[in-house]
Amino acid sequence: MKLLLSENIKKDHRDDGRVIQKLFSGKLAENFNSFAIYVVEIPAGTYVPIVYHTKSVKLYYFITSGSVSINGDNYKFSPEDAVLIEPGEPHAILTESDTKLFEVKIPDESDKIVLQEDDG
Repeated sequence: MKLLLSENIKKDHRDDGRVIQKLFSGKLAENFNSFAIYVVEIPAGTYVPIVYHTKSVKLYYFITSGSVSINGDNYKFSPEDAVLIEPGEPHAILTESDTKLFEVKIPDESDKIVLQEDDG
């Protein structure tokens, strides 16, 4: 897992007025051949199961504030914060409030393992 808080992101101010912020960089898996980008909106109080992925890396980029449980620890995020979740790391979006985020999944495979179902 890699946390990236917006307050720690270097801003590159360009002469033409653009502001560029690199969130993450790194090497992709050799067999990388697909990805998916989602906009996720979750109403407060919605149950989200604890899951992990056997192959996929997930990147959550928060549009609103939000919270995520990762490896049993809870993390709070502000707008423009991001987290990179590695394969095998149990995680769930916590829905104390309405949450909106971008999700990037690499590779885009059906590799989700559900660890905890809704008891209700």
